[in-house]
Amino acid sequence: MTSVKVILDKNNEGVEHICNGRYTEAKKAFKMTLVYLTLFHERLRAREQQQFLEQQQCPDEEVKSCETTSLDFPIIIETRPIPDSTDPTSLSHTLYMYRNVLFAHMDPTAKLQVLMTERNSACITALVTFNLSVVFHYKSDLDDYDSVSNQLKVLRFYKKAWEALRIDASVTLEHHSYRDIVVLGILNNMGALFHELSKYKKAWYCFKSLKNVLSSDSESVKAVPPEIRDGMLMNVLFFEERYENMQALSW
Repeated sequence: MTSVKVILDKNNEGVEHICNGRYTEAKKAFKMTLVYLTLFHERLRAREQQQFLEQQQCPDEEVKSCETTSLDFPIIIETRPIPDSTDPTSLSHTLYMYRNVLFAHMDPTAKLQVLMTERNSACITALVTFNLSVVFHYKSDLDDYDSVSNQLKVLRFYKKAWEALRIDASVTLEHHSYRDIVVLGILNNMGALFHELSKYKKAWYCFKSLKNVLSSDSESVKAVPPEIRDGMLMNVLFFEERYENMQALSW
């Protein structure tokens, strides 16, 4: 039976693989984590359907007790740099690339023992999909494999992570540090990819949004290491200097 611990452990296995240069094993581990999540969600749907059928048998005064509440799912993440991340630019790339993957575990200080549901587990889907995106992006950059089809593939994974993050944010308005970290990574790396694809308007949108996040008062944003913040701001300044006022540029 797939449990929350099994899901997080499989993600963390992928983190350990990529941090030790084992790209193929990392990719398999992250993909398997997503399979575990899918299976978990299928069982949840089956259980919720059964609860719904049972709820129809509840007297009116007992319906409220049969309902379930979607509570925020408490996790803590740690960033782990992947190999060669000390120099996050390559000869073939002008812009800084965020090269950190996310190690995750349950928050031991959580006041409530919250059951994972399909909605509140979107945070895990977001971070695992983000990890897989970074692995594909990193491997592409490492091998200097910049075909349009490959770049679009990486973009699709980042977009899936972004969508999962959007669902997670809709579950609760309470702020969580993992959202900041994933948002920063997605916006920066998508902006870099759009730039490589000559989609400058989309790249500029990503970097303007990135600048707004970096200027926020969030403690997790303030805690971003200087070398990462400097790299991201370098991307923002690059676009401010070169593209913002170029009205004749073909977007």
